[in-house]
Order: sequence, then C-alpha cells, then structure tokens
Amino acid sequence: DEPNQILRLLRSSIVKDGKLTPVVDKNLNTSKKITRDKDRQLNTSQIIIPYIDAKYDRVRLMAMSTLSSIMDFQDFGVLQEKKPNMAQDIVKLIFDFIDRAVAQGNSQYKGISFELLLRYLLRFLVQDFVKKQMIQYIPKIITYVEQRHLNALKILRKCSSSPEMKQNLTNNFELNEFLTTKANALFASDPRMKKIIDQIRQNLAPEEQQHESPVPIDINTRQAFISYCHRDRAQCDKFVQALKQANLFTDVWVDRSYMKDDMVDTITSAIRQSKAVFVLLSDAYCTSDFCRREWQFAITKKIKIYPVFVQEDFKRDAFDWVVFNIGHSHFYKIYKNDELQRLIKNLRSESHERPKSPMNLKNDLNESQVLMSATKKNDQLNEIKNSKSKPIARWTSEDIQDWCRTNNLEKWCEPLAHYHGKALLELNRMLENDTNIQYIVNGRDITLTDVVLFKCELQKLLLKRKTTHKLPKKKDVMKYRSTDMSTK
Repeated sequence: DEPNQILRLLRSSIVKDGKLTPVVDKNLNTSKKITRDKDRQLNTSQIIIPYIDAKYDRVRLMAMSTLSSIMDFQDFGVLQEKKPNMAQDIVKLIFDFIDRAVAQGNSQYKGISFELLLRYLLRFLVQDFVKKQMIQYIPKIITYVEQRHLNALKILRKCSSSPEMKQNLTNNFELNEFLTTKANALFASDPRMKKIIDQIRQNLAPEEQQHESPVPIDINTRQAFISYCHRDRAQCDKFVQALKQANLFTDVWVDRSYMKDDMVDTITSAIRQSKAVFVLLSDAYCTSDFCRREWQFAITKKIKIYPVFVQEDFKRDAFDWVVFNIGHSHFYKIYKNDELQRLIKNLRSESHERPKSPMNLKNDLNESQVLMSATKKNDQLNEIKNSKSKPIARWTSEDIQDWCRTNNLEKWCEPLAHYHGKALLELNRMLENDTNIQYIVNGRDITLTDVVLFKCELQKLLLKRKTTHKLPKKKDVMKYRSTDMSTK
C-alpha cells in the first residue's frame, strides 16, 4: 500500500514556494471534485500521519519532521477524529526518540541529532492544546536547559506563553526552583539565554506583580500601536504609510522609531497609551512568543484590536489560540486594496478620526454648535433605522459583504462582490433546489460544506425577517400551512 500512498501524495500536490500546494485535476467530473475536495485540502497530513506508526524508526522520524512543519490546527481537528489522543502520542513519541538519542554517546538516534528532535517538538508547540501534554515532561526539559540546550529553553518559553499553562507551570516545583535559584548563575555570561529566562519570568508573573510604569495618557491624542513580526517589515511599512495618509491618528507607534532601553516597559507603555492596536497577522507573527504577548496585553487592557492579515495564504484557523483571540471580530486582508479601504472607512465611522488642533477647534466652534442638534437628530434616526432592519431586497453590495463577514462566510465575499439584495434573494431561490448546488460549487474555491453553511445562514436570516412581521390570525396560519403542505 505504501507506493500507492506516495503516488497519491505526488499526484495531488506540487511544491510551490517550498510548500505543498493542492492541485485540482480538471479532468475529474464535478461529483468527484466535490467528494474529494476535503481530501485534497488535507491530503499531505492525512497521508503522512500513518507513518508515525511505521515499522522502521527512521521512517517515523522523517514523518515526524514533515508533520512538525506542515500540520496546523485544522489538520489536528480532522485527524483527531480518527486518533483522539494524537497530540499526546506525538509528544510521547518525540520524547521516546529524545531518550534514545541521550542514551547514545554521540547524542544522535538514527542520524537525527538531539537538538533537531527538540526543534521538532518546538514546532508542534505553536498549538496551545499540544502544550498541555508537556506538563509531565517539564522536569526533563529543565534538565536539558541546565545542560545549556537553547531549544530546550525555547520550549519552556513557548509553554509559558499559554495562559492555560500559566497556573500549572507556576505550581511546578522543579521550574520554580530553577527560575529562582539556578537560572541566574547558569546564564549570567550568556545574554541570549538570560533574555529568554527573563521572558519566561514575565510570562509567569501574576498580573498584579507585572511591572508597569505609570503612564500619563493624554485624552486628546489618538495613538495607534502596530503589533507585527519583523519578518513582515515591508508589509508593515506599507500599512503604516496608508494609516498616516488617511490622517486617522495623531501618531502611529512602530517599535523601530520609539524603542528605548527597557523594551518590555516601552512596548507596554505604548500599548496603554494607544486608542487602537493593529495586529498584523502572518505565520511568522503567530509563531513569535513576543508578538503573542503584545496581543495578549492589549486584550487584558481592553484596547480596541483590529486583526489585519498581511500574508496572502494566511489561515486564521491554523493556530488554536489565534482562533480564540479573533473570535467573532472583523478582520481585514489588507493585501487587497478594497479591504484596506474598508478598514479605513470603518475607522472613520468608529470615531478614530485625528483630533483637530486647538486653533481649528476654536474656528469651528460656531459650526459645531449649529450642527449639534442636527447630528443628534440624525443619530436618533439611525437608531430607528437600525432597529427596523432594512429589507433584504434593498441591500447594497456592502450590506451583503458585511453580513458574510459577520457570519464567518468570508469565502463568499468575492463571489458575491457585485450582488445586491434582489440578486441574493434569487440565489436563495436557486439554492432551494439541491440539484443547483453543484453548479455553484463548480469552478470556485467553495466546497459543498461551504454552500450548505451559506444556505443555512441565509435561511435563518430570511426566517428571522419573517418573524419580525406581524403574524396573521390563527385561522389564516392554519390555512396557509395546509395550502403549503398540499403544494409540496
């Protein structure tokens, strides 16, 4: 069976920019495309995962190496249906290989070095639910840290970045003893490892004990903080330039321009002074512990956060903690120009406009007084309008786009870009006949599951609108039901 599985892998994927990318076979008919769509998306992980149980350890090690690089949260979710304890099994298997490498005189097992095995483990720990399997192995990791293995120390830092792990690690006797009595003496002459030790302590420190210098906050300033990974510097610069050109904030804070000696204190102070935090999401950002701390700190301070995708193939469901942090918040794919304009438009509507200088305020005082009553009336009218939902037939393209994003139907934004309300109702009429579904799926990056979810959300919307109208009398309702049943 192995040659067939390898052929399936080679035929279903190609290497593009160093990554395995699914390929759609245009010769397949529509029904086969639909049934195999899910299989195509997850083929690489699904094919390789059985090899961690292979007969030969060298094959198992190669499978582990590949999986540590390609598996994301979505892959884990699908594969755990067949292998419920997969995360636990993977961590256990890596430590089995680590123990065998340690037992060898050259710290290698089957040609794979001890350090490389630690690196495989570190890659898997980008997911919080995998970190939970690490509790029983913390004493071993501390032993490797004391032997001055950098990847072992990075593993401790990665575990400490998870809020769910914080309590368990704080109560761990071996870790507490290491951080309080041994760490300073071991790494006094190694600035890199000493810095990681300080980051671990900061991650595990109780909220009330975390050092925060008092910061005077000027209510007249509107500062924006940019949380980004330095690998995305080019995308960050373009985004910052767009924000400055829009004249939305008095200042846009980027670490390269304002960093001082105490980096942590400088960044936390900047976040607390900001009215908005823009999180520039990419794979590099989500694997950075420091970037995650910035995002988490902004959440604890209840500052308005705008998730912004700067990587075109970034998937928000690739990391479990990212899924949790984003939740139902709107996010923006700013590599698309219309998305960037939508973000700027929303910022204006959410009162993040740059405040005027005192001189301009004085000049505009009379005008503001004249417009105050009119604005108040307009606000009241808008509230009335929002309470009585606009009929779907009158929806604009922008209304449809907002509805798609609110209901996690982002894949439909592009196909419905030029739709208006009446066209949406016509699409709903087409979806009532299940035989039309295949024509909607065919030729788009939309699966059968996506169509079903879209259909359900659209029907819920229409049903909700119907219930807001006044119900007819009971006799009329019974008459309608009987007529409807006979029609069916």
